[in-house]
Amino acid sequence: MKIKLKVPERIQLQTLLLKQGGMIDMELRSAIKDKIRFTPEEIQLFELSDLPDGRIIWNPQTAKEVEFTFTESEIKNIKSGINEKDQKKLITSNNYDLAKRLLKLGKDGNS
Repeated sequence: MKIKLKVPERIQLQTLLLKQGGMIDMELRSAIKDKIRFTPEEIQLFELSDLPDGRIIWNPQTAKEVEFTFTESEIKNIKSGINEKDQKKLITSNNYDLAKRLLKLGKDGNS
């Protein structure tokens, strides 16, 4: 399943993934993180930089959406992480829209 993600969504998605689970869960988590990781070329092109307070900034003029393809297993893993955060009341206003969008993946054949 394909989905386009903006720079902040790629950062937010990492916070929605499972923090612990079985070996397969963690292997899928690792595969998802590798897939959405910023390449050195993107870091330069998007002008990504770390701030002393831990935030990441980028140039909105050069930062573009990137399309990613996730397997059914990866989507299931992402949804598990979101559902776990939801049950623990850990969904924030920063990641709510992305979580909602990701939960819809695969339901109607669209992303």
